[in-house]
This record gives sequence, structure tokens and C-alpha cells, in this order.
Amino acid sequence: MSSAQMHPNRRGSAIPASATLTISARARRMTDDGLDVINLGVGQPDFPTAPHIVEAAKRALDGGAHGYTPTAGTLALREAVAAELSASAGSDYDPSTVFVANGAKQCLHNLMQVLVDPGDEVILPAPYWVSYVPMVNLAGGEVKVVPTHIADGFKLTPEKLRETLTPRSRVLVLNSPSNPTGAAYTKDDLRALEDVVLAHPRLAVLSDEIYRKLTYDGFEHVSFARLSPEAASRTLVVDGLSKAYAMTGWRIGYAAGPPEVIAAAIRYQDHTTSCASAASQAAAIAALTGPQDPVATMRAAFTRRRAAMLERFDAIEGVAVHPPQGAFYAFCDLRGLGPLGEDDGAFCERLLEEALVAAVPGFAFGAPGHMRISFACSMSRLLTAMDRLASFIAAAT
Repeated sequence: MSSAQMHPNRRGSAIPASATLTISARARRMTDDGLDVINLGVGQPDFPTAPHIVEAAKRALDGGAHGYTPTAGTLALREAVAAELSASAGSDYDPSTVFVANGAKQCLHNLMQVLVDPGDEVILPAPYWVSYVPMVNLAGGEVKVVPTHIADGFKLTPEKLRETLTPRSRVLVLNSPSNPTGAAYTKDDLRALEDVVLAHPRLAVLSDEIYRKLTYDGFEHVSFARLSPEAASRTLVVDGLSKAYAMTGWRIGYAAGPPEVIAAAIRYQDHTTSCASAASQAAAIAALTGPQDPVATMRAAFTRRRAAMLERFDAIEGVAVHPPQGAFYAFCDLRGLGPLGEDDGAFCERLLEEALVAAVPGFAFGAPGHMRISFACSMSRLLTAMDRLASFIAAAT
């Protein structure tokens, strides 16, 4: 007797794998096979979580933090988040306008689910983070991609936004500093966009600020929510502990914004994951309220690596890189390499196989002909990878 084969539905079949996670998994398998692969594809700091944060989690576990917390997160953590955001974003947040989830990624997914109806448009400047498009699709929305270019610093202009918006536009995604480009919006940049946003009453701004504490050359991060009370009333701020506090595995993210939307996102979470880990939430309080020296130390290391990486890129003819103002990525325009750079997927495939350097092709970010590399690795490994990249290009062109 044969049994029927089970298949996922159309929605399940249409979900793409994450390009960044796929590249990292392949690099890990090659490393396990004994190859000296340098993985510049992963978006994970190479620093340990600070000891005082780890100790806070241990104390919480020893004190019995073994059970469920409220779905939205413990009151103590939501108070810490509200206080930190009120100081940095310039808006007056309180715990009722905050929820905590299993990473910033879950916050973004929850918010897409409660903001976007089928047929609604989500405005997505490209290059964009790989998970935004599947999140919009899972909510039944329609992605409207707005290309940005290296000449504009990979930033959305008010003219392009105005041309793109329609009565069906529901959400504008702003990721500043950006993954994958490292581009970041100044206060003047945001003010120019604010005029366009406020002219469209249905439009919400989903402000992904996960890299806001990792900026360079004196750049000062500004949240869209800080611009005015009207802007704050349209803005959902999303952040988390993964990047600035080297807590990727702890899975703590948070969002804040208009209370009706936050309440809906919490109800959605009631029926998906419930709460984040109790011990991780205790660690998050220590991260937000404790010494910030580890963040400064990591930012200083990234600053040095960024400078060294940009110096190496200056010597590689045919590759253009806009200096990242934040995050820990460089987004490289390969099209100046001629035929070698036309197919970014094939370029990254060959780079991994022939030079043992893992990078993510630009098509995954909505920008074919480009490549993203991360400088969240040691200086010695980064410089070795840059040498390999330069040698690979020299031999292939």
C-alpha cells in the first residue's frame, strides 16, 4: 500500500530561504570539511555578550525565572525599553506602547501582520534586508520597490517617495542604518520625507533601527519618530539587542509606537510564540540599564575594521563602495568589473569556491550586480579575506 505524499500549500511553497542564512550554512559546512573559509556573509558580531549581561541571566535563573512572562514582556523590561527609547528617539514612550518579542525580526513580522491588509502596498527602498519581502507577502501585501543608488548614498528621496505613493500605500519601511548598505538618514533627510508621509493619512512608517548604536565618523542617528508629534503618531520603531549588544542568540527584540497597533501586535503574538525567554528578558534589562562600555568598545573595533576595509577597496579597480555610515556591512557595486560582475550570484559562487570567502549576492537585497560583505569579524580575518578578494578579481578579469 502506498501513502499519499504530503506537500506544503502555495503560501508555504512560495516562501524563499534566507540568502544570508543559506550562505552562512554553506560556509559552515565547508569549514566542517576542513576548508579555511572566511565567512563575510553573516550579520553577527564576533564579540561575546558582556559579562554583566550574562550574570544577570544567571541570577534570574537562580531566582526562579523559569516560566512564562506576559506576552508583551515583563513590566521591568518594557519600562527599561520605554525609558531608553524616550531618551534616544525623543518621543514620550511608556510601557503600554512597547512590546517585546523573540528578536526584532518577530517584531517586524507581527507589525506587518496587523498593519497590512491584502492588496495594501508596502514601500520598500532597495537595496533592502532580505526578510522584508517575505514578511509583506505573508501578510498579503504588495511590495513596491523603490530603487536607490550609490550616487544618492543609497537613500530614498522625497521625489521618489512622492512618485511611488498611491491611495493603497499603507507602510513605508525605513531601515537606518541600513542592512545591507550601511546608509543612514540625517535629520534633514528625514524631514524631507516627513512632508510626503504626512500628506498621506493612511501611511505608517516602520522604522527598523536595529543598528542605530553602531554608527561611524560622528554620525548621529535620528529616529523618524523624533521629528514631530505627528511623525511619532505614524511611526513604529523596531530595535533589539542582537547587534549592538552582541546578543544574537538571546533573541530579544522590541517595538514601540501607537498603542492601538502595539496592542494588536501583542494579541497576534498571543497566538504565535507567546513570550520571549524570561532569562533573556532579565539579561536585556541589564544590557539597556547597565554599563554601555561594551557597545563603545565594539563600535571602536568596527570603526578600525571599516577604515582598513575601505582602504583595501580603494585599491581594487572596478568595485565601487559607498562608505557605510552605520551597521557593519559594505555593499559593493560589481558592475565596473565587466562580465565578471554582471552576475552577482555567479560571482559570489566563484568567490566562495575559488577564494574561500563567503559573501551575499546583491540580488537577495533587490540590487543585482552588487555584493554585501560583513566586517563583523577579526581584523586579521577581514584583511586576509580582502587579499583573497583582490587576488580573485585580478585573476578573473
